[in-house]
Amino acid sequence: MLQSCKYCGKMHSLDYTCPMKPQKRRRNTRAQRFRNTMAWKETRARVNERDLHLCRLCLLKGKLQYEGLSTHHIIPLELSMDYATDDDWCITLCDTHHKAADAGKYNRQELHKLAMEPPKLPV
Repeated sequence: MLQSCKYCGKMHSLDYTCPMKPQKRRRNTRAQRFRNTMAWKETRARVNERDLHLCRLCLLKGKLQYEGLSTHHIIPLELSMDYATDDDWCITLCDTHHKAADAGKYNRQELHKLAMEPPKLPV
């Protein structure tokens, strides 16, 4: 029996797997498993509290960004797990700045320096 394929629009038998079907990404890496641990959840909570639940890079520009926040590992977990729960090597960022930091657009040492300083609210 044939069926219309939702991926390529052609007709295939029911047991055929279309090569146009997107592949599921398996994310069971050591880093991903770590992100589900209580140690990470506690570290993330401390870092967010320290950063006043604000994006630290937006705060440098005088903006208060409360939405779309996540905790960024300044040293990526894929490179080293040594600093995974070290508050000084984590920083709260908005989605835009987090993507840019992951892409290497911000110097790690400067992010580390910023993480070690208490946040300064605009006057």
